[in-house]
Amino acid sequence: MNGESTYKPNFVINEEDKTSTEQKEFEDSLKSTPPITVVKDEVSNKLINREVEFIEGQRSKLRLFDPKGIYFYRHITISYFQSAFHIFSLLVSCYLILHLILFGYSENQTLVKGIGWVSNITTIEKAINFFILILFLYQLRGLFKLKGLNGLKRYKLAMLANSINVTVINLFKVSLLLFALLMVILITLDPNEKINIILSKLSNGVNADVMDAFLSLVGVVIIVRAFRFCSKGVEE
Repeated sequence: MNGESTYKPNFVINEEDKTSTEQKEFEDSLKSTPPITVVKDEVSNKLINREVEFIEGQRSKLRLFDPKGIYFYRHITISYFQSAFHIFSLLVSCYLILHLILFGYSENQTLVKGIGWVSNITTIEKAINFFILILFLYQLRGLFKLKGLNGLKRYKLAMLANSINVTVINLFKVSLLLFALLMVILITLDPNEKINIILSKLSNGVNADVMDAFLSLVGVVIIVRAFRFCSKGVEE
């Protein structure tokens, strides 16, 4: 006998036994926890009824001062009923613009003895008015050249009407702002001074020329923003 045992130890070290009971319970709880984030994402992606109704209402909404909306929903065919409103609003806006041009032309005419009627329109104002005319014709040409859309004629009519309508409404807002500023000036000035004298001072001189140039630039901004969607492509 060499002193060695004929029997080898019959045991296996189980690594799982080293894991504590608390850790096992924690791992089991993690496995049984439902994916809350995924459920939240699925719920958030679903539209509720009032959201669907709002979207459907926006798609079929009658737009008279929203060229951006006309372009955004260009894939929705415009009805003949809406086109009738577009024609009517376009005629009203053109009528107002025509009278505005005639009023501005008459106000800028001065009768000078020995000479006759003289225009007060400056060179800068003439250049800005010419630029506005060129910009309008360019956008109009781009609008008429559009192709590839169902109900394209009604879309063009809607875009033209909305662009001109929003131009008129923005000019009206600017006029209201100027009227409010004029009222503030009249209130803050000497009450003993006659109103016609104050208006004469404000409508003549350097201040009047600067104001006319500023208003002309405001008109350019209004035209650019109102007609910026006319010549954009309609294909998706």
